[in-house]
Order: sequence, then C-alpha cells, then structure tokens
Amino acid sequence: MKLPEDVHDRMREEWNERAREDAHYFVAFGRREQDDEEFFATATDLIRELETELKRLSANVPVAARRALEIGCGPGRLIRPMSRHFGEIHGIDVSDEMITHARRKLEGIPHAHLHAASGSDLAMFPSDHFDFVYSYAVFQHIPSADVVFSYLRETARVLKPGGIARLQINGLPKTSREYTTWAGVRVTEEEIHNLTQELGVQLLSLTGAGTQYMWTTWRKPLRCTIRAICNALTSEQAVPASGRMACAALTIANLPGDDCDLNSLEVRIDGIAGTVCYIGPQAHNTLTQVNVFLPPGVRTGLLPVALFHRGRTLTDVRSMRVIPPGPAVPRLLALTDGVNLLSPQRIESGLMKAVIDEVDDIAGFSADVDGTQVTDIDTFRTDPRAERWEVNFHLPAKIATGPHTLKVRLGKRLLAHTGIEVATLCLLAALGLHAATPEDNLRTLLQAKTGSVQLPSGTIEISREIAIPPSAHDLDIHGNNTILKAAPNFRGRALLVFPRGSKIKVRNLSLDGSRDAVGHIAVVPPESQLISRVVANNGILAEGVAGLEISAVKAAHVDGFGILIGSSHDVRLNDVEITESGGFDPERRNNGAGGVALEDGVTNFDISQCRFGGIRGNAITVRLSNHGRITNNEFAVIARDAIVVRHGNALVIEDNLIRQIGSPLEELAGRAECMRLEDFNDGIVRNNGCEQTLLGGMVITGSRNTISYNHLLHLNLALKNEAGIGLAGPATGNTIEGNVISGSGMNKHCVEVAPALPKDANKVLNNDCSDEASVAGLRSGPGKAE
Repeated sequence: MKLPEDVHDRMREEWNERAREDAHYFVAFGRREQDDEEFFATATDLIRELETELKRLSANVPVAARRALEIGCGPGRLIRPMSRHFGEIHGIDVSDEMITHARRKLEGIPHAHLHAASGSDLAMFPSDHFDFVYSYAVFQHIPSADVVFSYLRETARVLKPGGIARLQINGLPKTSREYTTWAGVRVTEEEIHNLTQELGVQLLSLTGAGTQYMWTTWRKPLRCTIRAICNALTSEQAVPASGRMACAALTIANLPGDDCDLNSLEVRIDGIAGTVCYIGPQAHNTLTQVNVFLPPGVRTGLLPVALFHRGRTLTDVRSMRVIPPGPAVPRLLALTDGVNLLSPQRIESGLMKAVIDEVDDIAGFSADVDGTQVTDIDTFRTDPRAERWEVNFHLPAKIATGPHTLKVRLGKRLLAHTGIEVATLCLLAALGLHAATPEDNLRTLLQAKTGSVQLPSGTIEISREIAIPPSAHDLDIHGNNTILKAAPNFRGRALLVFPRGSKIKVRNLSLDGSRDAVGHIAVVPPESQLISRVVANNGILAEGVAGLEISAVKAAHVDGFGILIGSSHDVRLNDVEITESGGFDPERRNNGAGGVALEDGVTNFDISQCRFGGIRGNAITVRLSNHGRITNNEFAVIARDAIVVRHGNALVIEDNLIRQIGSPLEELAGRAECMRLEDFNDGIVRNNGCEQTLLGGMVITGSRNTISYNHLLHLNLALKNEAGIGLAGPATGNTIEGNVISGSGMNKHCVEVAPALPKDANKVLNNDCSDEASVAGLRSGPGKAE
C-alpha cells in the first residue's frame, strides 16, 4: 500500500520537530533533558518483556545467525540492549532526525543498521527475512489506520517461518473522528483476531485489550511442504487409480500439529478431495506421514497434489504419478472353523469361515467337501476399499468324521485345495442322529432377523455360541424365566453373539457361564489388541451394533466378561447383574475380566442401575470409547478396580456405590482402587461413594476433568503410601473439589500430583481429608497389593 504523501510528510515533519526539541523526552516521556544513561535506563523493564518473547525462537538457530527489526526505532533506546541477542539488527523510523540521533548513539555496534522509512511498507527488506520483529509506542502515534495495518501486514511478510513478532498497539475505544501524529488511531481486539486469521499467522498473545497498551505476539508458521509422495503400501513412486493399493503416503514437512486432524486436513488430487485416513507422529526432523485414499474415478497420469487446512491452502502443489490399476487377483487370506477362529484345520462346529481379498463381486463363491457342495453361504463385505469379504458356510449334511478335502472357488478360479478334519461334534449335528434338542429349538428361534422373539422357559444348555444374523434389525429378544447355560464342553466367543445389526433389545434373561466346568483362564490382552479377539467364553458379545439395549439380564459364573461390546453406538445397559464372574491368568491370579467391557469406539453409551459382585477383575472396563454415562450402579467385592477407563472422552461417572475393592486379596494381580481413569478427558466424576479399597480411591491422567463431591472412605487397607486421588502425568486442567477422603495416610496423601506436573496445572480445593489407621489395620498386613 502506498502511503498518502500528506500523511507521510506530516508524520516526518512533526516527529523531526520533536526530535530536534527533545528526542529523549518524546520517546521515553520520562522527563525533559535526560542524559544518555538515564534515557537508556528507562528501557529496562521493556527490554525484559521483549527478551521473554525470545524464548519462543528456535534454539537450533545460533544468536549470530538471527536477524531482528524494530519498527519505529527512534534514537535507538531499544536497539542498543537488544543487539546482544542478534547477529544483525535493523531499525527504521519515519523521522530522519531520529535516525541521526540513533546512528550517533549506536556507533559502537557495527551489526546495527538504521534506515529512514519512506512509506508504510517494509519494501527495503525481502520476505521471510527476520527472526524477530518488535515495536513499542509507535503505532499509537500514527494518524492513519491504513498505515498501521500496512505495517502489520508487512510485519507478517518479512518474518521468517517460525519467526516471532511482539507489537504494542493502541487499543483504546475509537472515540475521535480525527487522529494526530501524537494521539494516533485505535485498533480493536476483534481487528487483531481478524487480521491474524487473514494473514495466516498464529496469534499467541493478546493482552491489554481496551487500553492504550495492547500487546500482541504473533508467530509465522513454519512453511508446510510436501517432501515426497509414494504408494502407502509398497513405497513405489506410483499409485494405482483404484483398488486396495490406491493409497498414497505423503511426507509432509512442518505439518501444524496442534490443529491438523482428519476432520480439518484435506488432500486434493487433481483438484478432487481424497480420503485422509492416517496422520502419523511428527519425527524429530519435523516430517509427518499423511496417508490418503485416492478419490473414486481419478484419472491417470502425473496429477497435482496439494494440502488444505480448513479450506486454506497449506502447501505448494506437488505431482503424483497415478497409474491404471492392475488386474484384481482374488486371494484367500484365512480359512478357519467358524466359531473357533484359532483352528484352521479341525472343524468342530460344522461352520467354516473364509476371508477373501481383492473381490468386487462375491456372487461366484462356492465350496465343496469331497465334491459335495457346502450349504447356507452367508457373505459380508468387511472392507470395501480393500475389496475384502468374509464368507461363512456350513459343511454338507451327512459328512463323516475324520479327514476330508475342501475346495474353495470363485467362479472358475480355485482359491484353496486343502485338507480338513471334521470332529465328532460336527458329525452328530450333521447326521441328525439325535432328536431336536432345546438348544436346536433355541437356535432356530434366534435366526429371526426382526420382530419379537420370546425364549422358552427353563434352563437351556448350549454347546457352542449362538450367533444372531448380522442383518438383524428391530429385534426384541426376551426371556420367560429363561436361563442359558454353557455346557461343560462349551466352546465359543460367547453364549450369545451379535455380529452387527441395529435396534436390538435383550431383556429378562439369565446367563450361566458354568465357569467351573468350562474353564478359569481369561487372559485380558494389552490395549493394542481387541479383547473380543482374545477372551472367549463371554456371556453376550456384540460388535458393530447400532442401537443396543440390554436390560433385566443376569450373568453369573462367566469365565470371560458378562457383557462385551465393541464398535457400537447408542448402547444402553440397565438393571444388569453380573456376579461371580471372571477368569484367572495362567498363574491363577486375576487378570481383569469378569464384568462389562466396552471397546473399540463404543459411543453414546449408558450403564445405569447395574450390580456387580464377586468379580475377579475390573467390574467395568472402557477402552477407546466416548460420550457415555456410568451412573447409579452398585459394586461389591471386586478383585481389581471397580471402573477402569483407558482413552475415554466426555464421560460422566456419577452416583455409583462402590465397596470392598481388592478382595479376595490372595487372587489379586495388579492394582485395586475405586477408579483408574487413564487418558480421561472432559469428564465428570461426581457424587460417587467408595468404601474399603485395598489401595487408593482414584488415579487420573488426562485433562479438563471435574472430580467433585465424592466420598472415598476407609482407603488404603494395605497400608501403602497410596493417594486418595492421584493425578499422574500428563494431568492438566483438572478440578479436584469438595471430596471427602479418609483412610490410612490420607492426611498426608489425600490428593497427590505427580512431581513432574506444575503445581498450578490443576485446581485442588476444599477437600476434606482424614486418617483412619485403625480401620486400615483390620486387613492382614501391608505388601500384598502388588
């Protein structure tokens, strides 16, 4: 922007006159006729303020390589002390008289360079040039808003990527129609917000809004660039236009890590948005991998690729080579028993499962055993991008026990020619050598896909899992004094399995897992594995269900979990009772199973008015699940933790009654506390009662949680140095308020914050703590919690 000549001339003339009259006075406004020593001393506090901002600069750039610019340097009051932090420092001023003063005062600083400004821009400096730009008591003396905003835009231009600007601006209300070279224009807080968004700079600080001394700090983001593009699956320099290999990996330098996610980041290929599916961690060299599926119908050739963040261009355009896809080659990835997925050769259930890749149309699937076609073929497309299918089928009727040959085809293509062994269990069912049993009738009933299904009364023994059709919807399954009991030879993931479906109700039903007969081993896997893929012999297993209600259901003597739910949403558990359940690890110590488990993205769930007792593990386990409520439940005699959350957001845990945590002691493996909330964010834990825990009351990691008005009584029965409420790193922005905490050592260890956390990272206030050593002494002694 070109500065209006009359404004420029007036600014230069009036400031030249002030410089000739008393430059020190009009710059520092301390008193008339200050000497140099006194004049430079007036900048002490201001220099300290500016030096604080230098901490934002990259430590990888040495001082000798840094450049700074002061806008409105006057006679050099700030340049002289600031020069020690830079290898090169520049100052500009509209008054050539001020520049003359500055040159005289800075004669001994050869790397200080002074310039008389010729307008409202910084045209004498190239773009991306300065590490630090600062200005004080300058913009408040400019009578034109156009000039002020021109300088601000130019500041963003000359900053290096990663550079910092620290600027003081007059933020007083706009009360005058005209402004002078002394009482200049005013700028509002909103205008600074809008300008920084327009310029694409990060607004790091804005203080003193509405005052004459409004300070703002900006950072110019590091330039985001696409360094390389390759096939995400093969690392080749070409990506097919479609098929399972149609995924590109972009290596991005300086991807903004604080606000880039799958919701805000867009990759356009030939102008069409692809599907971003993965953003990797930023490496030490600022490189990040971003994977994107190519958009459907994209053409082949050398195509332009660019990144956008919330619709704003983030990178320059790079090219990616897109080639025609190769021919699809169907592949058989897995072939197993349909119930026991770990048994690829021995078929016990009469049901088999095949997983096939690179198939667009599965209609040509067929299989035969010794030349006899299989029956009841059910197909499901598990991954449309990889063109992957899961096929379930029954072995032919009247098949003999022993070895057989299985052939699997897709059209005319032979996918498998392999041997299998058919077990006796399968033989009896296939031959129909027994009359229809209650279990057979039950299985027939539960093949209904919709409507109301009333189960027979009495106890029905089940030998293998019963899977409800995956296409089930609007299905109401309700018992009539019905008990589903696992047979001693039961093998399966759960008594009842719901593989997908929508709007399903299960009510008025009892489950007996026959734990003593079926087994005692239920090893819960680490977070990197799904529980449902490892823990068998559960009560109810549901995966991928939209709208699931389980009410008035009792589960007892279950080896795994009474209820295990994954990848589902709109889940309601009400009036559920789970008792005497959970298995041991191989050392016959508890390993965490036994109650309710939600995993793998369960959202919008409600667990209320449920009862848990005699659980060998955690009563409620939540993994990678969000937006839920755990309220008004009762827990008693729980061997490990009553409630465990690992990676949960926006959860409410309220009005639960918990007692006797860590019992029986001889079976305990690991911790035993009321609640363990790890990576728990934006949650509320309120009005819960917890009594008699082996160790502490709660352990929390995460941010922005409110932990209030809980009664945690008779804690730390093991006489350890345990906290009533422990905040472990990283735990920030949490409020711990109004809790009543008692137990051994609670006067000293009531609410403890990890040593690595700043003291002001969380709010801890108004908690009532007291010791109860006599109660703690009722247990057999310390040292048995681990």
